[in-house]
Amino acid sequence: GSGNYSYAWSCTPQGNPPWASGSASPVVFPDSSKVYQVIVNDGFNTFQATTQVTVNQLPSAHMSGGDTLCGEGVSTVLTVDLTGTPPWSFWYSNGVTTWSVANLFASPYPIVATEPGTYTLLAMTDAHCTGTTSGSAVVAVYPYPPTPVVTVNGNELFSSGCCGNQWYKEGIEIAGATGQVFAPQETAHYFD
Repeated sequence: GSGNYSYAWSCTPQGNPPWASGSASPVVFPDSSKVYQVIVNDGFNTFQATTQVTVNQLPSAHMSGGDTLCGEGVSTVLTVDLTGTPPWSFWYSNGVTTWSVANLFASPYPIVATEPGTYTLLAMTDAHCTGTTSGSAVVAVYPYPPTPVVTVNGNELFSSGCCGNQWYKEGIEIAGATGQVFAPQETAHYFD
């Protein structure tokens, strides 16, 4: 050839505005998958080539759920919704412990949470890219309070529980009777 090369680049689909370049090595930033074509002329011969550029959408993971649990051996289900191309992997923490989940092919993904904390996603990937994470889930775990002891002092009943009381008469909840002291108005079987 003559050493005087000319280049004519184009792409399909064209985009808006249409893209073209006369550079030998153009830099492109496509927002969707495209086929790029180049025609090279050296003054005597013309050559043509194409290349495919695949643009994968940014994957994401979003955590939701949370609950307040009472007692031991209880759990709640948190949900991680995943977008992108499987298989997915993600890492999450409750602020104390970090877990990893790998090679997932289905979304949403359930997490059975038994430990307290604020659960957050730390990172995620899909088959092509590192993605974004969002959302959180708060899990609170409280022990069952001890069974209160009820004592009688005159015409009043006293609960050993300082708070969280609910008085019952013959097994039926007494509306508004939530204090540590209760003064019954008639003879019956009462408990807290």
